[in-house]
Amino acid sequence: MKIGVTKTRYHVAVATSVLLLGLCITYYAGIAVHKNAEAQLGARNKASSEIVASSVQTHIVYRIRALERMARRLQRDLIHRDTLDLVAWRLDAREFFASQPGYIALQILDADVNELVTMPVLEPKVSIELYAHFEKQNPDKLVPGRERAAQANAVGTIQMSDGRRVLALAFPLFRNDVLRGYLVSFMDAETFLGYVLRKDFNTLPNVLIMENNRLIWEHGTLARDRVEPVQLKNLVRFGRINWTVRASRYADFNPMQHVQVRNFAAVGVIGSLLFSGLAFLAMRNYNQVKQQLRAEQRARESEHFLQLIVDHTPDLIFVKDANFKIRQMNKAMLALYPGKSLDDIVGTTTIEDYDEKEAEEFLRFDRIAFLEGRSETEESIMFPNGKREVLLTSKLRFYDDSGNAFILGVGRVITALKQTEEKLISSEERYKLAVHGTSVGIWDMDLVNGKTFWSDRYCAILGIKHSVEPRDEEFIQRLHPDDRDRALRAMEDHVSKRKPHFDVEFRMRHDDGNYVWIHSRGQAAWDKLGNPVRVVGSIDDITDKKVAMQELLRSNQELDDFAYIASHDLKEPLRGIHNHVRFLEEDYLAVLGEDGQHRIERLKFLVKRLEKLINDLLEYSRLGRVELRKRQVNLNELVRDIALSVEEEKASITVTSDLPTLLGSEVQLAQLFRNLITNALKYNNADEKQVLVSCSAGQHSSLGNTIVFSVADNGIGIPPQFREDVFKIFKRLHGPDEYPGGTGSGLTFAKKIVERYRGEIWLDGNDFGGTTVFFSLPDALQNQV
Repeated sequence: MKIGVTKTRYHVAVATSVLLLGLCITYYAGIAVHKNAEAQLGARNKASSEIVASSVQTHIVYRIRALERMARRLQRDLIHRDTLDLVAWRLDAREFFASQPGYIALQILDADVNELVTMPVLEPKVSIELYAHFEKQNPDKLVPGRERAAQANAVGTIQMSDGRRVLALAFPLFRNDVLRGYLVSFMDAETFLGYVLRKDFNTLPNVLIMENNRLIWEHGTLARDRVEPVQLKNLVRFGRINWTVRASRYADFNPMQHVQVRNFAAVGVIGSLLFSGLAFLAMRNYNQVKQQLRAEQRARESEHFLQLIVDHTPDLIFVKDANFKIRQMNKAMLALYPGKSLDDIVGTTTIEDYDEKEAEEFLRFDRIAFLEGRSETEESIMFPNGKREVLLTSKLRFYDDSGNAFILGVGRVITALKQTEEKLISSEERYKLAVHGTSVGIWDMDLVNGKTFWSDRYCAILGIKHSVEPRDEEFIQRLHPDDRDRALRAMEDHVSKRKPHFDVEFRMRHDDGNYVWIHSRGQAAWDKLGNPVRVVGSIDDITDKKVAMQELLRSNQELDDFAYIASHDLKEPLRGIHNHVRFLEEDYLAVLGEDGQHRIERLKFLVKRLEKLINDLLEYSRLGRVELRKRQVNLNELVRDIALSVEEEKASITVTSDLPTLLGSEVQLAQLFRNLITNALKYNNADEKQVLVSCSAGQHSSLGNTIVFSVADNGIGIPPQFREDVFKIFKRLHGPDEYPGGTGSGLTFAKKIVERYRGEIWLDGNDFGGTTVFFSLPDALQNQV
């Protein structure tokens, strides 16, 4: 027993001596180390500032370069197409937002700083505030020199009314040295800097970032006068953005520690003697204490990590007690109550912020969760922040260690999903109504799964009554043998070779054995690799139209044949009449007297007029019978030759725009322009007759965009009620003695020639009081050189 006590005393003495010696050594060593640390702290902090500054500069320059690339793509659109491809730009902007955190919005403005498109959409008050600050700080109003095109322009960050600082960058867009618009970005400086520093540093240093003596980001506490700053100048190539970075990975040195060390030295010696016994006892249970501390540390880390997970979950998470009062909620839920802290909400029911109906609905599902252990509902809520959201909310009952009941609520925001669902339902309803309400049949081919859909109208057109699933083979079998290769080749060219649209007419076998004429249109869809995945289209029964067209063609051919034969056969008796009139004039002119001579002259005039009418009728019939001999025709030369051949005094024929070169019949094109020009001169009583020939891009034609030609005069004009009648053969608005020399067939010939090129012709008045004839020649223009 005595030996044990002695050993214990020895342990105590040794422990006290070691503790005292260690305390003294630690004190003097600490002073030396602390002095050295004070000398090195400045250098270390400067290095930390440079590292942080380099990281910030690298990230912001990378983002500005990405924005410059977007601006250059917009610039190329303006140069090559004189328009902005906003659809492609939206895809570009979505990818940019997905990979670049911190951006509030991207906008495209025109040269007058009017908004064209915004991604995502800014609230009006936010947008107005941003522009107000930006205009105030940028006196040049975003108008740089030519060399600054597609390069960022900015003067610094802008402080919002909610305290956020936003970096606004402008990228001017030019075309032919003319400012056409801007690409403007708005980046939240705090979100950007927090993302950069957390991304690049495992342990976030103490950081202070200033801009022109304005604090724009801070983390931790930092003695500004003890950390040497690093200047980031001209972050933007054309701007004055200068940031000051101070950063430290170490605690700031406190010079009072020297005094504290000396003052407490004696206390440390006395304390070491008093607590040496405690040190001995602590040595005995050191392992137990160490294990307990480790367990507590792990528990704190686990709790902190769990809290991080909850706070960074986008779903709304909250806990309520049995009195329906909030006990806890995550950051996503707290964000719905602007201006309130967690302490303001904990202990309340929050139903005070909602109307009576919504509050009772919340409590009803709370009660169900407490009674049955679980509740779930889909609800539309107007939150205190002014936003209405649709939530899918689940509530689950649980108990703490003391047996107290709580409910855990998880609300998922499904507003966008519901809107998409409603749009999809509306789209499907419109599609169903369109399918059932149209006279055409709808077909749908899934090229990936090999499935085909035919609508009820599709089956009705072909008389299909059986319920067999549609197959591609059945479609091919129903095609007329003479049309099969042409129809399948058109489909193959569209799907595999991606030729625009599938639009073809063919015959298909009806279930009664007869063939019906079908007009089918379709459009394919391709995946990102260019492989066809789907083709959707329609069929229309055009059998009656085809029959009517064939009957019309036959009737027109018969009329042409009749006109040709009639005019040709009428010329023979006409020549006989002309000969007999000549015989009467030669042999009996003296016998007939003055009245007889007048009748002979009148008969000669009528014979010549009838001969001209017959010749015009014969020429009109030939227009539809003669095969066109096409060649390249320069319309500028053609109109010039016509102008030189006109024998009209005090008349000018002017070409006011460059005319194209077309592929067509030179004879008929010359006849077309000659008839219109001579008509313009013939029905003209002005002292100085004028004819203006020109062409311009237009959209009058039912065949789409085409070039429209015009022949304008300053003649007598044509009243609107007669502008259709003048195209009828032999239709004259004046008697044969008034404006003589014509039969009323000039415009008829012109209309016939224009229609041979699938064109249109029409009349209108003009500013000269005369008439302007407009016409288009689509077939000739398709071969334009």
